[in-house]
This record gives sequence, C-alpha cells and structure tokens, in this order.
Amino acid sequence: VTDAGTTLPIASYTLRLYDASGQLVASTSTSETGEFVFAGLYGGTYYARTWGAGNSQSLGFIDQVFSNMVCLECGPTMGTPILVTTGTDTLNINFALTKGGTVSGRVTDAASGVGLPYYTDVELYSGSTGQKVATAFADTTGRYKLAVGLPSGAYFARSRNPHGYVDEIWNNLPCGIACDPSTGTAIAVTLGADTSGVDFALDKGGSIQGVITDSLTGEAMPRVDVVVHDSLGNAVTSYTSSDANGAYEVSGLSTVS
Repeated sequence: VTDAGTTLPIASYTLRLYDASGQLVASTSTSETGEFVFAGLYGGTYYARTWGAGNSQSLGFIDQVFSNMVCLECGPTMGTPILVTTGTDTLNINFALTKGGTVSGRVTDAASGVGLPYYTDVELYSGSTGQKVATAFADTTGRYKLAVGLPSGAYFARSRNPHGYVDEIWNNLPCGIACDPSTGTAIAVTLGADTSGVDFALDKGGSIQGVITDSLTGEAMPRVDVVVHDSLGNAVTSYTSSDANGAYEVSGLSTVS
C-alpha cells in the first residue's frame, strides 16, 4: 500500500478481506514497508479493500476496493475478484491511495459548552448520492476528525449520541432517527485539506418513561421494544427495550408544540 502522491509506503494501514458473498473473513495491517499478507486462505474468490476507519490515527487517505476503485462505505463485491489457489501466493494486490479531504469539529452540550464524550458519532453523507460515506467518533473532549479521506465535493453531516441530547443536522437543525441530512448546510471538502469547525452544540432532550405490564396479571413485561413516533407517524427514535422490571425510558426527544 503506497501514497499515490509520493509513492512512499503507508505503514500501519488496515486492510480487510472478504469472501465471494461479501462476508468479512480477515483483517490485517501493513508493515513499515507498506506490505501486507493474508495467510492460510482456502482456494476461492475474495475481495480486498483498505479500511482507514480501522487505523488508530487519522491518516486521511481515500479508501479503495481492489482494483483502484474508490470505496468509502461501499460493498466490497463491487471490486475486482481475487482468485486464490490453495498453496499458492497471489501477488500484486496493490493499492495506491490518494490523500483526501477531511472534516473535523467538536460536539458539545449547548448549555455548558462541555464536550460530549465517547459513543457520540458524526456521520457524513454524500451531497451527490445522499449515501452515508463516513463516520467519525468523538474523543473524551467531544472533538472528532474523520480517519478516512473524502473526494472533493459537497457533504452533509449529522450527529448521533446515546446521552439523551437532541441530535442535529449541521448546521443547527434538529434531527430524529429518520431525518434527511441533505436538508442541512452543505460542507465543502477539498483534497488534502481539513474542513474544520463543523461543530454541534446539542440541547438536552426530553424523555418518556413508563412501565410495561401484562394487562391481565399486572406482571412486568421485560424485553418489550418501544419506539416513539411524531404526530405524522414518523419514527423519531430507534427502539429501546423494557428492563427486567418492565421499565423503559426514551430520551433525547426534541420539544413539540
């Protein structure tokens, strides 16, 4: 695996290998010389791709599926099949990656300015296809930066958090589970540059709580799913389940009139 701009090897870059049905079968990382090996394979058809999201740091390269096809959150079987024969090395499965653009920012509590910690995500969507192309994860201070690079173009972003805050589309639009990110403000991304300041200041949401019981016996009913819908019938949360005592809570709800 090399840098297409400098031809230098890229060390510690994650690669994934998939079988003919697109199921993940192995993962590995490049050496200091950019080389990688998937060993002990049965004969058959495979697909390989680079996986920048698996790296411990943001390297900013545009991922590919073999051979030489841009692959952000693509299906691996869109690539070129790699035919493997038992006992034989299949060589020259090479990748020359281009430095892409990245997006960075911070996710905070709107009232206090304190960063929201781990498990808060920012998702990027293509302005041309509407498909999700990347996910970034906030650190303990709420800061995030894409680990992968993006081709130049327009993108949209939304937050996802499990901390009871109302998620948003950038810039400052409430966003339930099924919102359309393309209704937000477009983010311009340029090759080799970081688009910073894509920040989210989230408001603490309301919650709905209750207990689910058997109407005949009054006994608590655990593991029952609850989904909240708005007045138009649109789901505004993913499901939550009742606990062993039948209790549930749905949080992160925006104010409605």
